[in-house]
Amino acid sequence: MKAGLFCKSCVKDLAWLKQAIRSIQTNWKHPWQDTQWVIAMDSEAYLSPGMQELDRRHIEFRYVEPWPDRYTHAMAMKACADLFCHDAEIILVFDSDMVLSRPTDLTDLLRLGNGRPALMFEHWHSERDPATRAMAQMVWGAASIRSTGIVLDRDWMVCPTWLFWPSTFAGARGLVEVHHKMPFLQAVYSKMVYDYRLFPSHPMTFCDIENLGIYASKFEPHRYEITQMGLTDFDGVVVQRWSYGDL
Repeated sequence: MKAGLFCKSCVKDLAWLKQAIRSIQTNWKHPWQDTQWVIAMDSEAYLSPGMQELDRRHIEFRYVEPWPDRYTHAMAMKACADLFCHDAEIILVFDSDMVLSRPTDLTDLLRLGNGRPALMFEHWHSERDPATRAMAQMVWGAASIRSTGIVLDRDWMVCPTWLFWPSTFAGARGLVEVHHKMPFLQAVYSKMVYDYRLFPSHPMTFCDIENLGIYASKFEPHRYEITQMGLTDFDGVVVQRWSYGDL
């Protein structure tokens, strides 16, 4: 199966991205001839000296013009991963501050989901990190209503091993387009500059992983292993290191 690896990054995150690339170059054991690895970069990165420090083997770099709201733009680009990894039959999405923690190939990821991508969730009332659940429900629940009109009934952004079928990306964007009656990128466009210090009050127009979780769980449940967080040992393949700061 042809696997896709997709990341959206920017100049600010080049130091994190360098580590992410190193981890994937070292630990991704799926054949490279069967892997399409695409990193979308904000356009100003093209001439950045830091770009020359990256190990560019196997990678296709695409340059995109960011929005004033770079946080939302990054989420929107990840929601379009299938359009960047157009040859892939299944796509692993990652951020600049994520690393592949151990030798892994696509078979390993699917085996951990009993032959299907594992789709992890947590209930809003869970005792696991209740402060995070409350914040997620407030911020991403509102974003879900704005973008799709659908109530976010659980938290899908709990495990950073984000593996999805291309049809899920297309279908998730379709939920937004139907709700807004306009093309996806127009519907979620945001010109409000993002300040991480004001995260709880930032009017998010969209959330990539929550949107994908909604579509996968409601319209393609037979294609995923839908599992509550903590009930399997799936967590830990991809580790997020949490780079905070202005985008």
